[in-house]
Amino acid sequence: MAVDACRRHRVPLIPFGTGTAVEGGVVAVTGGLCVDTSRMDRIVSVHPRDMDATVQAGVTREQLNRHLSDSNTNVFFPVDPGADASLGGMAATSASGSNAVRYGTMRDRVLSVEAVMADGSVVRTAGRARKTVTGYDLTALLVGSEGTLGVITEVTLRLAAVPEAISSAVCGFDTIEHAVEAVIDCLVAGIPLGPNGILDEVQIEAVNRTRGSATPSSRPCSSSSTDPQRRWSNSPVRSK
Repeated sequence: MAVDACRRHRVPLIPFGTGTAVEGGVVAVTGGLCVDTSRMDRIVSVHPRDMDATVQAGVTREQLNRHLSDSNTNVFFPVDPGADASLGGMAATSASGSNAVRYGTMRDRVLSVEAVMADGSVVRTAGRARKTVTGYDLTALLVGSEGTLGVITEVTLRLAAVPEAISSAVCGFDTIEHAVEAVIDCLVAGIPLGPNGILDEVQIEAVNRTRGSATPSSRPCSSSSTDPQRRWSNSPVRSK
């Protein structure tokens, strides 16, 4: 009703999730009506064996993962943009993060959305089935639309299995090209890599000053194992 009224009176309407994005997309530079979805915070359904979950737009990433952990499902939602963003906002902005290489972005993880169109009508873009060729791919159209095509009110998401173990490694390379080639070689070999980062000597020195650490700027490879539950500290999940 509010959406249709804004359309008829040509009033800009801006959906608001948790306001964690730094791009300023929720700033009403020309005025208008801001729709806060934060109270739409219900986890509608979870299907661990199908590895999907349906949540309202205001549910945050950490809230969903906390629920999955408390339910001993051994699955979690892996897209991690850093902030505890709302999942509706993450879908609207096609969020990604440091896990994108391993788990993809929101475009890869959203199975369907429910959204309110400009005329006030409510549409659901698809079902829960991953293999479907029915009609236009409206899900892909709405994910990343930044609220310009409709207000996302509900999302169905693909979940991922919690890894049994995680290892981290720090390696020294002579050039950036060598570092990039090493990552590519690992991916081509089928090694499931998570976040990857490159630091040069200047950045390592800055980290050492800030944290009081003594990481050498040049070193051979070293690795360590990490408890998956600790690794996903921002997305609390529990491994068996």
